[in-house]
Amino acid sequence: FRPISVNSNENPERRTIVLPMVDVEQLLNEDERMSHLKMLRFGYEHELDQDFLEEANVSLNNDGRIFLMQYFSYDAFAIRAIFEPFYLPEGVSLFVYNHDMSQIEGAYTSENNNDAMYFSTPLIEGEQIIIELNVDHGVNLDDIQLNVSTIIHDYRGIIQIMENYSSNRQCGNDIMCEEAEPYMDQINASAYLEMGGYICSGAMVNNMNEDLTPYFLSAHHCTYGSNPQGFRFYFNYHRN
Repeated sequence: FRPISVNSNENPERRTIVLPMVDVEQLLNEDERMSHLKMLRFGYEHELDQDFLEEANVSLNNDGRIFLMQYFSYDAFAIRAIFEPFYLPEGVSLFVYNHDMSQIEGAYTSENNNDAMYFSTPLIEGEQIIIELNVDHGVNLDDIQLNVSTIIHDYRGIIQIMENYSSNRQCGNDIMCEEAEPYMDQINASAYLEMGGYICSGAMVNNMNEDLTPYFLSAHHCTYGSNPQGFRFYFNYHRN
């Protein structure tokens, strides 16, 4: 799937919301004081509570209705959006992408609905995140619930940090080595997860019934007070 606007010759207009400046120096000082928590904060949370359908610009074409809005956060390395409540009926597709469309994520559809009515997007690289909702003709707009509750401003460049991370710890070898070959099952079970503006790590675990229930084990301080429906899990991560 591709956003309708990408293939449209009409270049539909989108509303732009410029978010307040982020005081990175203050955040880094706070992070230094909170380093004992063993969680890496990378994102500042802009609390919004905006009904997307009411705030976005809407246009019509033969394929349906196009709702477009973009958020701009100055000096962000990347941006993600959190929706609560989140509910998409059939015939509705959600996309997020950056200004030059070098990164397009979606389509998110009714298959992404969950009991918590909560959804978070991947990080979109750059200072802008464009949110596009494509609605087929005949869909009742009252059935859609799409509230932009939070925009996360990545002030550290977490994508680049994870790609270039190196550690001087002497407690073990990297997984990309000969010594790791007997432990590929354990390695494949490991992941790092993003929770709002933080990252942590963990692993899939089995249970005594060995019934493949997908339990994921992480630290209590990583998940306390957070909505796990918005967590994003990244498996098969390693440094080259």
